[in-house]
Amino acid sequence: MIDNIYLIGIGTDIHLTRLQDEFRSRNIHAEILDPLANDAFHLQYNDEQSQFTVKIRLSSGTSIDTLKCSLMWHRVKVLPVPEPKTEIQQIEYLKLTETKSFWRNLSQISTAKFINDFEAIEYHRSKAAQLQIASKLGLQIAPTCISSNAKEITGFRRMFGDCLIKPLMTPRVPGTENVKPLSMHAIWISAEEYIDTQEFSAFPIIIQQYIEKTYELRIFVFANSVTAFKIDSQNSKEGKIDWRLAQTEDIFEEIRIPGILENKLIQYLQISGLDTGSFDFIVDKSGHYVFLECNPSGQWAWLEDPNNDYLPITRNIVDQIATGYTPISYLNAKSILNGEKCD
Repeated sequence: MIDNIYLIGIGTDIHLTRLQDEFRSRNIHAEILDPLANDAFHLQYNDEQSQFTVKIRLSSGTSIDTLKCSLMWHRVKVLPVPEPKTEIQQIEYLKLTETKSFWRNLSQISTAKFINDFEAIEYHRSKAAQLQIASKLGLQIAPTCISSNAKEITGFRRMFGDCLIKPLMTPRVPGTENVKPLSMHAIWISAEEYIDTQEFSAFPIIIQQYIEKTYELRIFVFANSVTAFKIDSQNSKEGKIDWRLAQTEDIFEEIRIPGILENKLIQYLQISGLDTGSFDFIVDKSGHYVFLECNPSGQWAWLEDPNNDYLPITRNIVDQIATGYTPISYLNAKSILNGEKCD
């Protein structure tokens, strides 16, 4: 059993506070390390001992001895501050980015084990790598291109018909006083719809063949624990194309998925060097499971109901960690992408 765990992320993240509460209810010391808090850090190389000494004092007054840390988990997903426009915002921006960099440096030298290695998360930001790993594992994927070549995109649409357009990296563009923020959700375009080819050449985008859905899945995997939720998006008011627009609707239900799929998702994490990930799938009209993406820092809080003591994902995570879970080492996924087939 572990003695302590440190959760690196924004202090208001409900996923972290819920995990912290569950760990503490089991007498496991859990602290949230917030990059925006006024914590004090000191990292110094000791020539005599040929190693770094680390001193961390949190704004709460708690001191951390990283040599005695059992586990750390990095869950800082996105920058919670806009691009700086004032001197104060510049300081806040630097505070966040440089503190995140400190934790990344610490992860390279600390004896503590990190859940979801920094390098694994960075590598997994690649949508192309995700699709390639899924395909190597025998998971079905939709025909996909990532392009800013208008001629090639036109040919892709001609070949595959109705398509979805998605952002490659940026789900949201910050706004200003005069310009509203821009949310980049999936957009459906029919095969017959005319779009000026110049609109496709501004920057690279993901284009996938549109697949008729029976329903969708959000599957949360931590180590060997798999929790799946059916998303009845096709009976949704707002979420037929992108269910994220309908998170407040009653369209989510916990279900079991085939064991062979569970095993492939566990293997996916092992290949990627990840300990945990949220997978999105489509179940098509023929009952086939079609892989969309894996998010190493995916959300799950809205699927739980603490008022009715329903915390399946949070408790599965804590169950795994409390019994002595050891994070896997980061495996460079490129090593399995050079023509090797995954069993």
